[in-house]
Amino acid sequence: MIRRVVARAFANIALCKYWGKQSQKDNLPATPSISIALERLLTRTEVSRISGNRDQFYLNGLRADARTAAQLTDYLDYWRRKNLIRGRFQIKSENQFPTQSGLASSSSGYAALAKALAAFSGKKISQSVLSRLARVGSGSAARSIPGGLAKLPVAANPIASQILAPHELPWGIIPPGSGKLPEIIGRCCWLSEKWILP
Repeated sequence: MIRRVVARAFANIALCKYWGKQSQKDNLPATPSISIALERLLTRTEVSRISGNRDQFYLNGLRADARTAAQLTDYLDYWRRKNLIRGRFQIKSENQFPTQSGLASSSSGYAALAKALAAFSGKKISQSVLSRLARVGSGSAARSIPGGLAKLPVAANPIASQILAPHELPWGIIPPGSGKLPEIIGRCCWLSEKWILP
């Protein structure tokens, strides 16, 4: 039985932002969106199975405040209601960039959490289903699952998909021969790395 999982995800910045929601339930977007995932905006999330009857949450080394803990508990309860996970968990999440500063930490946070929880599930969860599950936590998290240049359409139960992989992005503003994007944009990343630990 898996006892601990570490996952990481990259925040994405919307180039074409969705405005509003069809419904607050499940974060259904009212308009389509396009975003780019940035490697400098990394979230690392460790999820451990624990005994007891309450989940535990730590953000950037500190115990989560009551409001955040309630939101995260609701999110884990969603997974439990779907029979994807069972039991209680300790969540330790750290952003390697400022939190709540307009840099979309919720996108990488919920994407990393969804990836980690998927490892605890007894069911095989595809990337498309994982995108939907991440979206329930944060609408923008859906786009952090495929990474690169990604789109999230308007639909009854939308999933995000990758338009272009990071190495395929045709940026005309890159200086010839530099091999790097300007610092203000950063470099695009796939959201794929995960470690499963005993």
